[in-house]
Amino acid sequence: MAVNSLVDAALGRTFKKTIPSLLTRCLEVTELCNIISKTWLMKVITIEDEAYKKLVRKIERIYFYVEKQAEKEAVTLPDPREIRVSNDEAAELLEVSTRTLQRLRSNGEITYSIQGGRTWYTLDEIQSVMSGRLVASKYRQEADLLRAHQDYQKRNKPASTKKDNNPK
Repeated sequence: MAVNSLVDAALGRTFKKTIPSLLTRCLEVTELCNIISKTWLMKVITIEDEAYKKLVRKIERIYFYVEKQAEKEAVTLPDPREIRVSNDEAAELLEVSTRTLQRLRSNGEITYSIQGGRTWYTLDEIQSVMSGRLVASKYRQEADLLRAHQDYQKRNKPASTKKDNNPK
C-alpha cells in the first residue's frame, strides 16, 4: 500500500480537495502582497548611532542660526504715538497744503503741539485724520505711513537734525 492510500485513509478525501484551493488562495495572497509592496515601496536606511547624533547636532546648529538671523532681521515698528512729525511733513503725508492743516487745527479736527515755535503732530494723529476721512490719502496701512515718514526723514535729513524731528 502506498503512502497516498494511507493519507487518504487517515485524512479522508475532503482534505485532498481543499489542498489545491488552499494553495490557490496562498498564491493569490502572495501575489497581492507583491503588488502592495511594489506600490508602497519603502527603503530603510540605517546609520550608526554616532553619525545620527552628529547629523542631529548639525541640524540644530542650522536651526539656531536661522532663528538668530530671523531675530536680527525682525523689524519692530515704532509706536506711531511716539513719532512726531513737523508741519511740512504732515502736509506731505496727508497730501494737503500747510494752509489746510492750519484750517484743521483751527476747527479742532487735528491735535497738535507747539514746541520751539514749530507745530508738531503724532503719526497716530495723522493716521486718525486719514481714517476719519477728513483728508483722503494714499497711505491706508500704518506700515505704509511709517515707511513714508522714514522716506521723508531720509530726504530731509541734512536740513534738520534728529532732535528737531522728534522732540520729547
